[in-house]
Amino acid sequence: MGTNHDEHDKRIGMKQKNFSVEGIELCRNCKGTGVVDIVAGEKTTISEMCPTCQGSGRVKIVRQGSVIVEPYKGLRDESADHITDKEQFIEFIDKAEVPLRIVKRKVYAGDELIAVLAI
Repeated sequence: MGTNHDEHDKRIGMKQKNFSVEGIELCRNCKGTGVVDIVAGEKTTISEMCPTCQGSGRVKIVRQGSVIVEPYKGLRDESADHITDKEQFIEFIDKAEVPLRIVKRKVYAGDELIAVLAI
């Protein structure tokens, strides 16, 4: 089940990796002491065993998730071929997600030529 999705993801260059990492950390509830103070009155504080770590001062942490890697198409999807006037050009530049530079009617994103201006 899901085989069709896996094959499709491989064709478009997408990869997914699931992970699980375990570790031991200080308990944040008691700051690693194993004891929490409970205010019982105006001037009375009672110390009790931390309910989170059960007095050990440490907790086991399990981090789980996934990493998805897919091709970045950048500005190639945002073709500048449709630009015929200055207003469209300004709109195109405003939508750019990366810095653009213009040299002799050629528009570059980094070192990549992404458009040649006809205006």
